[in-house]
Amino acid sequence: MTSKNTSSIWSDFQREQVINTVLRISLQSGSLVGQLQLVLATLLSVPLYSGKAKGVIVLKNEAGEAPQIINVGVNTSRNSSDYPGFFRGNGHCSYFGDPNCKCVERFFDGCDDIEVISEDEDDANANSNKITHILVPIVGCDKQSYGVIHIIIDLDYELVDRDKGFLKSYANAIVGLIDKNIAETKLIASEQRLSMAVDASNISLWRWNVDEDYMEHDDKWHEILGYDRETFRQQVPHWKMLVHPDDWQTVLDNFDLHRKGVAQYIKTEMRIRESSGAWRWFLCKGRFTEFDENHEPLCATGIHLDIDDKKKSEDDLIRADRYKTEFLSNLSHELRTPLNSIIGFSAALKKGIDGPVNPEQKDSLSHILSSSQRLLTIIEDILDLSLFETDSIELNIDKTSLDNCIQAVVDSLKDVADENNDDIQCHFPVVPISVRADAVLLGKAIKQLVLNAIKYTRNGQISVEYSLIDNVEEIFQKIELKSSDNYVLIKVKDSGAGISKEHFEQIFHSFHQLDCGSAKKYAGLGIGLSLVKSIVEKHGGKVWVQSEPGKGSTFFTIIPSNTN
Repeated sequence: MTSKNTSSIWSDFQREQVINTVLRISLQSGSLVGQLQLVLATLLSVPLYSGKAKGVIVLKNEAGEAPQIINVGVNTSRNSSDYPGFFRGNGHCSYFGDPNCKCVERFFDGCDDIEVISEDEDDANANSNKITHILVPIVGCDKQSYGVIHIIIDLDYELVDRDKGFLKSYANAIVGLIDKNIAETKLIASEQRLSMAVDASNISLWRWNVDEDYMEHDDKWHEILGYDRETFRQQVPHWKMLVHPDDWQTVLDNFDLHRKGVAQYIKTEMRIRESSGAWRWFLCKGRFTEFDENHEPLCATGIHLDIDDKKKSEDDLIRADRYKTEFLSNLSHELRTPLNSIIGFSAALKKGIDGPVNPEQKDSLSHILSSSQRLLTIIEDILDLSLFETDSIELNIDKTSLDNCIQAVVDSLKDVADENNDDIQCHFPVVPISVRADAVLLGKAIKQLVLNAIKYTRNGQISVEYSLIDNVEEIFQKIELKSSDNYVLIKVKDSGAGISKEHFEQIFHSFHQLDCGSAKKYAGLGIGLSLVKSIVEKHGGKVWVQSEPGKGSTFFTIIPSNTN
């Protein structure tokens, strides 16, 4: 029998040569199996002995199931009959290849110690030579077990510490190789998914070289616009030629806002000319990605999203909304004419101009008059709202006394408030204030606010007051108006039903009602507060509400004292 060899298997030069070769292989492209075969062959080609060597790298599969393993084997023996049974039908070695052996369980359970095992080459021959199995675990930084390196040499070795350290470094290099392969596989899959998503969508990619002032686009962009990629640059020397003249300055402004750090990224909508000469809408979004030493941008990258269909749909909606508004306007005019006749003749009959009427007839005529006037008010509100929606209304600005305007509204609604047993009061400042505004529209806005208070208040209190703004900064911050000393605040407060906070914005939308359905408690079409908002904003002001359910509501209206 031979004595155990305690010398180092690899010299310092050989160890360095192996590690450098492994690192060089890791920088190359190729399949993981092919790279591992090269790595293993490098290790087995330089040992300091004249005998034979075999090796295998056994890895877990992607699911991490130990019995199902990937086997990469290298045999440096000159005689294929050497080591009978080393490679069996499935490519595993006779010692390590059994999926149920303890070595498989041990190394796949996270063992990180190198193990050296000596055994007879032929158990039947007592004088047979010893062979040595060296088992090197492949363990990642997070203690994750990737597999094991199994080396067999034909001498009886006792592995020294220098060789153990070398083999651990070798295993770590293989971990890097495996991690790189996993990362590349994930990157390729991610790029494929991105490519599929881009191909299936209306998204194209662009890159702007700032120095050359040239915009590069991907194949998808050329496909959408119908340009030939090969001849595009000769046909279009500068990308400005593709952008609609009306959009060019907006594009430059948005790029500049991002360059100055005002905007987080570039975002602009623009029309780009197709090869056919037609214009197509795109949303351009991106950011600067490369800078020089002075932090001046060198390159920007981003996407173009084809929004042409969206823009056409928006145009269709705008057109449909205009048709709706025109229809409402025409309808209001057509209805107002006969209603005015009904109101006029009813008033004449009630006064007895065409002959005496008894009390019952007067009562009926009163109902006809009040219902006709209410219907006329609704029609006028719809007409005004339609004019505001199309921005077709012009303000008739003149000096307006708020005392007179508010008092006239309250006086006209006294009877309506009395029907609900509501007490309505006005509170004016000692020194009256006048504003430059459209007196008719401002009065209509205040009237709608008071009517709204009356509608939701029973046996309660309603107050209308106005004043110069007390806390200027707090109010302007709340409603996002520029600070000014020339604003007036009008408050309409009631003790009625109140409004939940989540409805504060919705109540100012056209035709929106909190109380709706077949069993609605309060009458109305849901246009009053929307009309108030339109009138106030037309004057350069704001309207908002503070309220709690069951505790009443306060509507605030702020307008400039001098509307332009």
